[in-house]
Amino acid sequence: MVIIVSISSANIKIQAQSDLFLSKSPEVIAFGSCSFQFNKQEYWKEVSKNNPDIWIWLGDNIYADTRDTAVLRKKYRQQMNQPNYVAFKSKTPIIGTWDDHDMGVNDADRYYEHKALAKEFFWDLMDEPKNSPLRKRNGIFRSVLLGPEGKQVKVILTDLRYLKQKPGKDSSMLGEEQWIWLEKELLESKAQINIIGSGIQFLSNKMLAESWKEFPTDRERLWKLLQKQGKYNTIIISGDIHSAELLSAKYPDASGLELFEFTSSGLTHSNWFFPIEENKYTAETDFFGKNFGIIQISYGETMRISLQVKNMKNKTVRELLLGTDKNGRLIRL
Repeated sequence: MVIIVSISSANIKIQAQSDLFLSKSPEVIAFGSCSFQFNKQEYWKEVSKNNPDIWIWLGDNIYADTRDTAVLRKKYRQQMNQPNYVAFKSKTPIIGTWDDHDMGVNDADRYYEHKALAKEFFWDLMDEPKNSPLRKRNGIFRSVLLGPEGKQVKVILTDLRYLKQKPGKDSSMLGEEQWIWLEKELLESKAQINIIGSGIQFLSNKMLAESWKEFPTDRERLWKLLQKQGKYNTIIISGDIHSAELLSAKYPDASGLELFEFTSSGLTHSNWFFPIEENKYTAETDFFGKNFGIIQISYGETMRISLQVKNMKNKTVRELLLGTDKNGRLIRL
C-alpha cells in the first residue's frame, strides 16, 4: 500500500525513496482491513469524523478472487473509483499492505501466477508514481516516517504474500531480502513508536485463520529482532479475521514488558466466515461487528496511546490504554 502522492498538503513530503513523510507528528492514525469493493463503503464518512492524519490499509483491500487479469484490473479500478473512497483520500494520505484476496486469490502466495501484475494494480490503488522505485521491489513492503525526530512514529509495512512459501517449520513468508530490510528498518529506527503492519495476526494460537504461528521460524526471528532492538516501543497492527482484537504477550526475556497487537478487520463484513475461536493473547474482549481501528497519540515527557476499536457509528466499543515509561518503553496504563 503505497502513499497517496496526489494529495496537496504542507504536512506531506515525498522522500527520495518515494516514502510518505508527515512533517506533523501524527495524533490520529486510522486503519482497517477486509472491504468489498462493490460496497457503498459509507464507513469512510465515519472514519473521517476522527480527523485521521493517515489511513493504513491492512489487507483484503479488495476481493479479487480471480485468475483472470481483466477481472483483477476491473475490481481494483472499482475500488479506485468508489465515490466515498475518492472523497476520503482527497483529504487523507493513504498507505498500507495487502493480504491474499487483494493479491488475487484466497491464501495467495509466491506461486500465484499474476502476482507481478497484481503488484502494479496495488501501487495504482495507492497512487504511487509509475517510475517509483517501490514498484521495482520484490513485493510491496515499505516504511514511512511520520513526524519530526523526538515526536516521530515509524510505520513498517510488511508483505507476507509475494514471497510466501507453503507453511512449514522452516518456511518463510517474507523471504531473506525482506528480512534484511526489516532488520535495518527496526534497528536503525529513531522513532518514539514503531508500528509494524502485518496482513495476518502475529499473536495468535487460532487454528482456522492464517497467522505467523504457521511459520515458526519467521515468528521466532521477529521476536528475537524486537529483543535485539531493545527499545520495547513497537506495536503490531493486523487484519484478516473479520473481527477486532486487542492482544498482548510478554517478551520472552527478563524485561517483564509486553508486545501489543491491534487487529481491526471487517470494514464491510464482520465475522460470518471464521468460527469464533479463543485467542490466548487477548487483552480486551473481542468485537465481532464491522469495525475500524483508531490509534490516538499524545506527546510529552512520556507518551499516551489509546488503541480504539470503532464500530460503524464511530462509537468506541473496545479500548486499550498504553503509555511510555521514562525509558520510552511501552506499558499499560
